[in-house]
Order: sequence, then structure tokens, then C-alpha cells
Amino acid sequence: MAAQASAKKAPQAAEKEDPSVPKWYAPDGSPIHVTLPDGRRCIIGIEPRPIPPAFYRAAQRAGAFADSMPTKAQMRGPEVPPGADPLGRVRLIEGMVRKAYQDTSGSEEFENAFTPNGVPDIKWLSAKLGFQITASERDLAWAVVSKEPDEPVED
Repeated sequence: MAAQASAKKAPQAAEKEDPSVPKWYAPDGSPIHVTLPDGRRCIIGIEPRPIPPAFYRAAQRAGAFADSMPTKAQMRGPEVPPGADPLGRVRLIEGMVRKAYQDTSGSEEFENAFTPNGVPDIKWLSAKLGFQITASERDLAWAVVSKEPDEPVED
């Protein structure tokens, strides 16, 4: 009898949880069954709980979320109103179109700035600006610049 009593372990005090260990949960409420190639299994339910690190990748592939993962709302970032130009592209494109349009020096820098149709060349603008622009961006910039009075740009 004494052997059986010693074989039973006394309940231990609740261990403090490490906040750096992610707790995994099933986002849609149905349990997620994760099995590793070596046969070990883990079931992830609604209640967030830690799982062994060996299961992290497989759990994520199976659709489980960790409490340390960003939510969709956090990943979305700030809302940008339609028509806004958060990177200032329009201003940069307009500036380069303006410089080319108002150039009177005949500089080689602006030699291929316009197409035979008289509109700014997209390839030339993209090369000068260092990023790809679209025809609609070029057209917006050209509409603004072509309506401005002919005053030289100061660098």
C-alpha cells in the first residue's frame, strides 16, 4: 500500500506561464487535428493553449492561430481614402513632367522626354523617377502641367 502511495505524485502548484510561449487556438471553433510525420498528434481547440514547438509550423498550415500572430485588422494597416496618394507619386511625376515641359536649354537629359504625339514618354519618366508609372498617372500629371502658365521651374 505504501508503494502505491509513493507512486502517486502530489499535485504540484500551478506553474507560471511564460508570456513568450505562444498559445494556439482554432479560430473557427472546430478542433484542428495536427499530426507530425513521426506520428505525434496534437488537437488544438477554441481555448488558447501552448503546444510543443515541433507542432508550430504544422499547426499554422492546418489553420490554427497563435495569440502572438497579428490579426487581419492589424495586418490591413491604416485606411487610405480613395484618390489619396500616400507615397507622393503624383507630386513626383508632375514635377518631372514639369521640368521636361519647361526645358528650353535643349539638354540631352530631356531629349526623349516626349513621344511623337507630344505627351510625356512613360519609359523616360519611369527611368528618371526610378519607379514604374502607369499611363493614367502620366495622363493625370500631364493634364495638370499642360494647363499651367509657362513659367520656368527653379531647381
